[in-house]
Amino acid sequence: RTFPTHQYFSVQLGAGQLSLYNLLKAYSLMDTEVQALILFALLTVNYRKDSLQDHLKCAAVVRAPQVGYCQGISFVAGVLLLHMREEQAFDMLKFLMYDLGIRRQYRPDMVSLQMYQLSRLLHDYHRDLYNHLEEYEIGPSLYAAPWFLTLFASQFPLGFVSRIFDFVFVQGTEVIFKVALCLLSSHEGEIVECDSFESIVDYLKATLPTLTQTQMEQTIAK
Repeated sequence: RTFPTHQYFSVQLGAGQLSLYNLLKAYSLMDTEVQALILFALLTVNYRKDSLQDHLKCAAVVRAPQVGYCQGISFVAGVLLLHMREEQAFDMLKFLMYDLGIRRQYRPDMVSLQMYQLSRLLHDYHRDLYNHLEEYEIGPSLYAAPWFLTLFASQFPLGFVSRIFDFVFVQGTEVIFKVALCLLSSHEGEIVECDSFESIVDYLKATLPTLTQTQMEQTIAK
């Protein structure tokens, strides 16, 4: 489920899957609040019958105390592994989670708070778009939760995601809100033209993430 079409992670028991497994396991052993994620998979999944991808899938959906479901951590870890060795990726994942506070957003109450904050920002700075989404009862939780939980990695082009990671490392987690607002405001005209719940959600989930190179550069420039 983590970058299944990327050549580095698509091969069963390949270098990418093994590195991702090692990184997630190492982090879960360090962070006692998410320890259950991978250890549960090791205890309950038959390793000989199921692929490593199945282990990661189980690890992604097991609820850990306080932190929540943590399904986004594997995408964050995967992006790091595309740019550095396992040891470096482990250090950077710790930095993201603890020093920058990304860890907090995997708690259920924090996800709800972030979605509320994004909704308020839309209300204050992009009222027409906010009103259009409200008319069809479309809240940020319907489309933006994966953006926050995976730092946009689960849906957007990896080149764009890498740039976002750079900004997060330099400016902190407020970048996530900035990018979300830029993406929504840049596509406001197209979103407002959608005239049904289904068409709006489909645009936000399927069309908006398929950014062209020009759109990516424009968003980063903002």
